[in-house]
Amino acid sequence: MVIKTHKLAQTLYNIKENFNISDELITQLINSTENPEIINNLDRFIKGYKIEDIYFYLIGCLSKVELVHGLKQEQLPEESKNNYKYQVPDYLCIYKSPGDKLQNLLIDVKSVKDTSLVYSFNKKQLRALYNYSQQLNADMWMAIYWTKLHIITHIPVAVLINKPNSKLKFEEAYMKDFSSLLGDYSFILEDKNLLVKTTYGQIENDTTHIQGKY
Repeated sequence: MVIKTHKLAQTLYNIKENFNISDELITQLINSTENPEIINNLDRFIKGYKIEDIYFYLIGCLSKVELVHGLKQEQLPEESKNNYKYQVPDYLCIYKSPGDKLQNLLIDVKSVKDTSLVYSFNKKQLRALYNYSQQLNADMWMAIYWTKLHIITHIPVAVLINKPNSKLKFEEAYMKDFSSLLGDYSFILEDKNLLVKTTYGQIENDTTHIQGKY
């Protein structure tokens, strides 16, 4: 039986989170496989599942979120993902958009290493996520966790696909962050005369917002 790396990683993560099992036993289970791909990538997958879990509970607390649930990401035929035709994201979210209209939203969670403030992405993978979202008539966002700053930003996949390169700096992500649409507002005002203004609008069927300082 061929055990895929991500399936084993998810199984081990679930065991560790839900049962009182020592790290030594987890290490023994990892070392029981002779597949170098599993051994070399397991830690990366487990860290990813941890971040996804934290994100799940955080987004569920936001004021505009009506529902959020995980999506089972096993998909067949395998060529649909391997050929970058479709890719199922991590979560489906239903939230109240401006005007209290319920909106479907698909979210995929990624993280940036604590040594970097640049998110690098694969445009083919993003296109596969976007294709899936179009079939469900839902917006598709990337939730990016900036480990170094402990900050999450939400960026529409369409914005990333249309970039001339495959990198997103934190400064740009912060300026284009859509988190406020989910009810995440954070204002730190040191100047009493500072006004922060948020404008909502419709551009080519995408809900957008612009933040400006005056």
